[in-house]
Amino acid sequence: MGTYTPNLGLYKPDVGEVGWGDKVNENWDKIDEKVTALEGLKIVKEIVVDSDTDTVVLDELDINKHRFYILIISMISSGGYVHCYANDNFDNTDYVGRYTWEYNGYSSSGGRTGAVILDADVDAPTQIVCIITLDPAGHYMLRAEVVTTYAGFYTDARYTYRTKSTMDNLTKLVLKGSRSNSFRAGTKIVLLGVV
Repeated sequence: MGTYTPNLGLYKPDVGEVGWGDKVNENWDKIDEKVTALEGLKIVKEIVVDSDTDTVVLDELDINKHRFYILIISMISSGGYVHCYANDNFDNTDYVGRYTWEYNGYSSSGGRTGAVILDADVDAPTQIVCIITLDPAGHYMLRAEVVTTYAGFYTDARYTYRTKSTMDNLTKLVLKGSRSNSFRAGTKIVLLGVV
């Protein structure tokens, strides 16, 4: 039996637990209720993927207006690599950063290029939460926290990176998976910002 978070009472399934989908869906209702109650922090975009795809576009953004973004992705299953590109900048060498991950007592860390927010080649439910900003010089910066389950174990990963190039505004995010079905039907994507 899983546990509940102390503040919002969100359900956290136990390792190896099955049948926790309804409880996690209830978590989304609780998060939605609390997020909309926060002063100024609002949903900028909300997408439920209706058919399997490798690309999801969040456009008509304005980080200068919204100050920062919180991106929440609830994937039905992880699908290889997932990238979060800024303003159609698909040059992976422009994104530099680090990663750390832990799985079943093992861990790894190191440098990384590419706008990667997921590197889990398993067929398992995955949650990704990203904080996206522009630094004072105009570098796109992202920190992603990822939790996925695989073979009864949780994998916890963190990705942080920034672009070498600068931009005046962030107006578009492109989520690009390495598989044709990286974003399965039912995947939920919520982008929050100050409105």
